[in-house]
Amino acid sequence: MRRHLRKAAHTTWIRIRTAPGTYLWLAAVAAHVGATLVSEGILSWAIHHGRSHEAVTRTLDVGVGYALAGVVAVLAYRIAPPWRYPYVGAVLIFYGVPLIAGPGFTDVGHFTAVLIGLACYPLTRARPRDPNLDTGTESGVRTPT
Repeated sequence: MRRHLRKAAHTTWIRIRTAPGTYLWLAAVAAHVGATLVSEGILSWAIHHGRSHEAVTRTLDVGVGYALAGVVAVLAYRIAPPWRYPYVGAVLIFYGVPLIAGPGFTDVGHFTAVLIGLACYPLTRARPRDPNLDTGTESGVRTPT
């Protein structure tokens, strides 16, 4: 019984880890939460140091923009290496120009989300599969029919 439970838990973990969109969801959540914390922290610092008006404290920063910026960045690792670098450059320019032109807390948040998405590279690495194992059989060996 224990052996079957361990095998079921291991198989479930492999399915979760190799699900097609799992890394995208994890990157989206990490980018959204991380960028929100950074942008709100910078906004709080600016208010306390007199660099921003206190009326901004009631500003709500809701939406999926940070999550989408993180996903746009992490998708760079799904592009073949010769084309990956211009793509990453275009993403950094797209989110960096508004940050340089007139930085607001949302611009900081979007650029932070892109950096967090680029930092999610370990989520995109696939584990090498062993072609000799068949997870559909109990012994792991497929017999010819």
